[in-house]
Amino acid sequence: MNPYLTFFLFDFLEMNSFKASFSKKKEVIREYNRSAVFYDKRYLNIQRNKHLILLKELKLSFENVLDCGCGTGELVKLLGGEAKDVVGVDISVNMLEIAKKKSSVLANVDFVCADACFLPFKRETFGKVFIVTVLQNIPEKNLPNMLKEVRRVMGRKGLAGVSALKKTIELKKAIKLFEKAGFKVKRRLNIRELEDYVFILQNQI
Repeated sequence: MNPYLTFFLFDFLEMNSFKASFSKKKEVIREYNRSAVFYDKRYLNIQRNKHLILLKELKLSFENVLDCGCGTGELVKLLGGEAKDVVGVDISVNMLEIAKKKSSVLANVDFVCADACFLPFKRETFGKVFIVTVLQNIPEKNLPNMLKEVRRVMGRKGLAGVSALKKTIELKKAIKLFEKAGFKVKRRLNIRELEDYVFILQNQI
């Protein structure tokens, strides 16, 4: 085969893959910007149950904490009362506007609009990271990179509390994904009443 043709085909396939990922991200942004005003009314109690379970499993100390995919900031508000500094990251500007209002009186809380696959933080910035009902919004091809980004900004032996919708990923597939990204699955919970699997992951570096 002509080597130039090989490179062209590779570039063409990569370009199409990038377009598909970018298209899904734009769709996610549109959907959450649209639903931000009624998100809490529809999902707050469901999400709060997950938050409380993760907070019980992942006890905080005086450290920096990241909520990756923070949405309307309900978990950030809870974290702000216990952690040193808390940063909430989300790709939806409208969700972040609501989140900022909820935590306006907390001096140790900040919010950043960013893509979870390209976190704008230095290495080993956070002792703990929370990722609650986010993975289904990341294009499947980008999931390994997103998890590696989380590991990059976590401290050595740092911990992450993750929930993943049962209807969007198989348990074994999720575990394999985490381990391939360099995490050790310390604990996993499959609570019947909860729509998510819950994982406590440790950075193996």
